[in-house]
Amino acid sequence: MNKINLKFDKTITGLAGNLFGVVEYEKQAKEKFRWDEQNEIIFPDHIKKIGISFIQGFFSEILSKIDKNAIDKYIVIKSSSNELTTKIMENLKF
Repeated sequence: MNKINLKFDKTITGLAGNLFGVVEYEKQAKEKFRWDEQNEIIFPDHIKKIGISFIQGFFSEILSKIDKNAIDKYIVIKSSSNELTTKIMENLKF
């Protein structure tokens, strides 16, 4: 499994904004994402909230290339809580 460790300033506890999501994907994940295997995208523990707008921006390129019904084949999310991980995955599938 390909691991992609995301990094954000330790003073930030929440992520929001479509454009911010796109920028962070381009900066931190685009070159590391592997289309031929499962990618574990790891959010740091100090991130407690992630807005739908950020998720949509961050994953927009990925979702334009794969069927959202096959998302589990390509993406595993690790975050500070099971609730947050579930929320991210639900937002990716709908």
